[in-house]
Amino acid sequence: MNELLTISERTIKSLEFDKIRNLLADMTCCEDARNAALQLQPFADLMTVREEIQKTSDFYTLVVSYGTPTFYHLKNPVGTVRRAKAGSMLTPGELLRIAEVLRQIRLLDEWVGQNKTMPEGLNPMFSELAPNKYLEQQISSAILSEDEIDDNASPELAAIRRKIKNAQLRVREQLEKIIRSQQYQKYLQEQIITMRDGRFVVPVKA
Repeated sequence: MNELLTISERTIKSLEFDKIRNLLADMTCCEDARNAALQLQPFADLMTVREEIQKTSDFYTLVVSYGTPTFYHLKNPVGTVRRAKAGSMLTPGELLRIAEVLRQIRLLDEWVGQNKTMPEGLNPMFSELAPNKYLEQQISSAILSEDEIDDNASPELAAIRRKIKNAQLRVREQLEKIIRSQQYQKYLQEQIITMRDGRFVVPVKA
């Protein structure tokens, strides 16, 4: 029988354990951790309780000695990674969220690395950390925001954007000639060039 079932819901409410869960949930860094916090149940087995209290004490000792590890608000990238493995193309925003997770993993791993001795009971919490600083930096340097990719993300992209800029300069030069031409000035409201929906336009009279 599951040991958690030996504690009645009435007892749990009397202990105000639901308030404790809510307080813990508000301090989590991702939706998965929040859900896990809200589903916590008190242990009924004395040995398990003692083990968990020892883990809490060990972690508190580490925090006092080395400071609290940094946590960021994250989104679980499992679905995104699964689609990538299947050959789907990821958006810049999805890649940035993967980089954020990689950064969190690296920071936690660095925090663990500064600890000279890790208590045995805490080892399982950190043993599966697998930082990938190279991939993290590649994503962060190539993608500036969810809407902007750096020109130097790849040689091909840099070449394409140079061609686009050169073409835009040539178009603008031609428009400058037009708006200054005596032939067309009578048709223009003003001698200016603006952008609309990604295109160069000049204001003409009705």
